Order: sequence, then structure tokens, then C-alpha cells
Amino acid sequence: MLFQLIMCLGTTGQVEKSADAQNLLAACGIDIPASSETLSDLEQFVIHYVYFDEKSKTLADVRASKWRDQKKKSITRLAPDTDSLRQHLERANYLAYVQTHYQLKQHPSPLGHGWHLLNGLCLPVRYTQPSVSHTIALHVDNTAEGRDHSDSDSSSSSDGYTDSTADEWHE
Repeated sequence: MLFQLIMCLGTTGQVEKSADAQNLLAACGIDIPASSETLSDLEQFVIHYVYFDEKSKTLADVRASKWRDQKKKSITRLAPDTDSLRQHLERANYLAYVQTHYQLKQHPSPLGHGWHLLNGLCLPVRYTQPSVSHTIALHVDNTAEGRDHSDSDSSSSSDGYTDSTADEWHE
């Protein structure tokens, strides 16, 4: 089972020999949905064993560190953002759950566990949040149009974006 989980998370090698790595992976696949503690452990596993970063505590730190260390800048080798990784971890947890509970007559739906339904297809959710903060996007749009309303309340923007439309970003 550990091998399948490692493959879902995209790493192999010294993990099978590491007690720390096994502790971080221990709760994966036990429950659906994954607890926030399980997701946090899996995130730490990715930081330490996929990106080999022992100093960083968050994915944002890993991304910044990897970016600074690159001589030729490329986003393809950066760690994902927290939102994107959470979706991947939800899918890995779901797959681990299905594999460890193979005896179930009917498995739970993958929908809501890193998967969504689009045109009859079950597809991975890549992200649930916009790639750029609403406040930053609004500021950039206003600056590009020659007006800067950075002092105005961002929740009453003229572009019609509200926090409730965040669900549209993952479809």
C-alpha cells in the first residue's frame, strides 16, 4: 500500500526506509474526507520528500526558495501552490482509501474529494481559488485602465467579482 501511495504523490526512493516519511503518510486513506491534520501531514511529506526542502515550513516558502535558487527561471519546476496541492492530496487520499477498503461493495463517490463532474466526465479539480488574489487583480486592472482605487472597498468592485464566485474558478 505504501508504494501505491508514494506513486500517487509522485515520489519514490528513500521513503520506504524513512520512519518520518511513513509517519507523515500513516493517516492517508484511513478516512474520507481527509482530516485537516492528515492533509497537513501529506503537505509536509511533499515539502520534505518530494521537493527535498528541510528548512521550509510552507509551500509558499518552498516556491520562493526554489525560485531564488534557479539560475534559469522556469515555473515548471516550482512546487504547486497550497490550493492546487490540496486538490492533489484529496485525490491521493481518495485513491488510498479505495485501495485500502477494497472489500466495500460500493465505494464513496470521488466527487468532492479532488474530483468534479464536467459533461459527464469525472475530472480532477486543479484549483478552487483564483491564481491571483482578487485585490491584486483589481488593482492591476484599475492601474492598467489609468485609475487607481486602491483605497476603495474591494468588495464593491465594478467588475462584478465577489467572493461567492470563487466556485466558478474550479470549473
